[in-house]
Formats: sequence, structure tokens, C-alpha cells
Amino acid sequence: MSVMDERHGGQEAEGATKQKVEHWGVTTLTRWLNKALDPPLHSEDIEKIEKERIGGRAFLAAAGDRDFFRAAGCSLGASAELASLAKEINGTIQGKLLSFIPYSKH
Repeated sequence: MSVMDERHGGQEAEGATKQKVEHWGVTTLTRWLNKALDPPLHSEDIEKIEKERIGGRAFLAAAGDRDFFRAAGCSLGASAELASLAKEINGTIQGKLLSFIPYSKH
């Protein structure tokens, strides 16, 4: 079970990998966000995402960047949730790859 499955209860987040999300359009992303987040985003925040045409690729590009979502007009709380979730999705792939690279101090 992936990090996403554990955090969001399994079925809603099942299959939400970086590779899949980056190909999602606005409609697919917003439907998934409504299922993945508990509590779900407020309808006004979903409308802002739709208005600004934030699809999967833009969502992932904003990983960890609350200001990106604030600039789109999302609430402070939603912006923090979205930035965190995008970072988490990016990290599930990158974290696995980077964990095999030994770290050494120079």
C-alpha cells in the first residue's frame, strides 16, 4: 500500500501516482481531489482550480508551494492542503528512487 493509500483511506487514492496525475485534466483532478481529501475541498476552492485550469501537471509543479494555490484564489487552508498533497505525490516516486543513493558529506 502506498503512502497515498495509507493517508487517504485506500480506494480514493488508489493509483494516484505521479505518472498518472501529470496526465490528468482539470475535471479528473478536481474529482479526485474531492474524493482524496478529508474533509473535501470547499466548492469555492474547486471553482478556483477549474477557473484557473489547473490540471495534473500544474498541480504537481506546485508541490509544496502554497502561494501558487493562493494566487489561483484558493483559501489559505485549501492552499496548504493542495501544496502538501502535491508534494506527497511527488515524494512517493522521488523518495523511492533517492533512497538508494548513498549520502556522503564532502
